[in-house]
Amino acid sequence: MLKHRYISAIFFWLMTISGISLLSVNSHAQLAQDTAYDKTVFWQITGNGLRDTSYLYGTMHPVFREDVHVAHNMLDALLQAKIVFFEHEIYDSNDSLYLEMNAMERPVLLRLLGGICYSKLEEKLQQLGDSITTHSMFLRLPPSFIGGRLLNGYFGNTITTFEAILYAIVMGNAQQVAYLDTPEMIKKMNELLPLDEQATQLYFFLQHFDQSVDAYTKNVKTFTRLYYSGDIGRIYTRSSYLLLNDKLSGMHVLENTSATKLLDDRNKKWMPSIMQAIQQQSSFFAIGAAHLAGRLGLINLLRKKGYTLTPLPLQF
Repeated sequence: MLKHRYISAIFFWLMTISGISLLSVNSHAQLAQDTAYDKTVFWQITGNGLRDTSYLYGTMHPVFREDVHVAHNMLDALLQAKIVFFEHEIYDSNDSLYLEMNAMERPVLLRLLGGICYSKLEEKLQQLGDSITTHSMFLRLPPSFIGGRLLNGYFGNTITTFEAILYAIVMGNAQQVAYLDTPEMIKKMNELLPLDEQATQLYFFLQHFDQSVDAYTKNVKTFTRLYYSGDIGRIYTRSSYLLLNDKLSGMHVLENTSATKLLDDRNKKWMPSIMQAIQQQSSFFAIGAAHLAGRLGLINLLRKKGYTLTPLPLQF
């Protein structure tokens, strides 16, 4: 069963509002203008001298298997592509290389969590039938990774990602696969949230496990409905900005700077690889839907380079 870092990353993205700064009203108005896109997660890339047609497909991670629907026009484009790009490689969650990529430099998990929290963690992992505590690298695994693993253990096969579904299709079709994230980018992603904050959130998760799982389920279901509406402008703003209700001064729109690094910064770094690929052959890019919209979203960045981005409604 394919499980990868999206599950753990999305868990802490949904549960934290750390690393935020206040936006002005003018910034919010500009944001709305930048994210006024057609409502679809599927886009065709042509023009600017391209010989072949390429595609951007916004995915969702995670998603409940019961909510996975594959559009036939997207599937046709996927199967005809000469190369398919994902954000980064998909590993089995017990793969030693995957564990090593996510591991801390030193075995400090016990020190980060403290004795009480560590005991709760061991107990919960045992309840879920997860033997990771016996692995030689267990104490080097960061709290965010452990939190994602707890979710994996709780939901099991009922939850997946669109990337895992598409990856299985592509492998079955013997197509060429490539990845946009470099090892350096992956390392920076893993370091976005300080370890002490990760530990605090994991403690809260363990203390309020049932409520946290319910909240996670609700958030995933809410985003699934938003995803199928195709409103990538809202997906981008929901991912990058937060609404805070202050009883003294009213509602404020806040920027989640960690999400900005996960989205906008990576988009800019992906662009050279994307442009090189589409100039050489028909390429299909399966990346999170939140990467599409926004001033620094892939649609806008490609249009600024002279390419034609055409919205394609999904056909089920």
